Amino acid sequence: MNAQADQKQEFVKVAENVLQEEARILSALSTSVSDAIADAAIIMGRKDTRIIVTGVGKSGHVARKLAATLSSIGKPAYFVHATEASHGDMGMLGESDVVLAFSNSGETPELSDVLHYCNANALQLIAVTSGADSTLARMANVAIVYPQVEEVCIIGRAPTTSTVVMMAIGDAITVCLSHILKTTDDMFGRFHPGGSLGARLKTVAEVMHAGDQLPVVAADTPMHEAMIVMSQSGLGVTCVMDADGQISGIITDGDLRRAGADVWGDVAGRVANYTPHAITADTYLTEALDLMNSNKITSLVVRDDTGAISGILHIHDCLRAGT
Repeated sequence: MNAQADQKQEFVKVAENVLQEEARILSALSTSVSDAIADAAIIMGRKDTRIIVTGVGKSGHVARKLAATLSSIGKPAYFVHATEASHGDMGMLGESDVVLAFSNSGETPELSDVLHYCNANALQLIAVTSGADSTLARMANVAIVYPQVEEVCIIGRAPTTSTVVMMAIGDAITVCLSHILKTTDDMFGRFHPGGSLGARLKTVAEVMHAGDQLPVVAADTPMHEAMIVMSQSGLGVTCVMDADGQISGIITDGDLRRAGADVWGDVAGRVANYTPHAITADTYLTEALDLMNSNKITSLVVRDDTGAISGILHIHDCLRAGT
């Protein structure tokens, strides 16, 4: 056990050193590349411009991740492997595209054909590299040159610190483009409908009960009949319609408990709650769920622009949507 404990302490120290060293390098990075990142973002942020992100090896993996992230904020971006580009994929590069190339050294042989293609076809080229005097940096319209860093692996060769730096630069580019594009939650939700992120960005309108799905009784309906409608709906709620044909109130399980034993001889209109907790259809499900939790309720009324009740949202609707 002592040997295991000693080994764990050794690795704790190693992990701490790695994280501290990478954090130190990222902190120093901000003052050296921000100006070039801003220039690159302005070029990439032009309307109708696609971003072709390329690289090889670990730089290629960083490039592939960045292409996916840019697409998620509404900027069309595609990863093209530099080697495959030399074997036909160069045809994916359009005349208005911007090529964003990652290479730690800036002398990656597989990038050569891509660089010459950009030069021959007057395509905008942006470089992310530590090679200030490299072929990539010299051929680029904008070169984001970060200081040469020592990899934090035990042999000082496995891409570790350098890929962290590239990822951070990619994140900075993404956020700059988000400002240019004025990316909103709605936009992000359209581009990312799946998974937990997509679930968080769904709106009440997508899952609420409305129209024929609503359990409705007239205001003069005897409560024993209203109870049947409430039970059949499965929502624990029934809506109450006034004489003008508008849904103006609801009855919930809680309303029944508060009304006491006399409720059975009453009518729906006198038991109904006409000022229930309400939301609008464009509210995010996460906000609706927070409101339910904070008020310890299981349903919310959905009101339209005129204030009329247009739907019901039940907590189970949120759960089924993955919120």
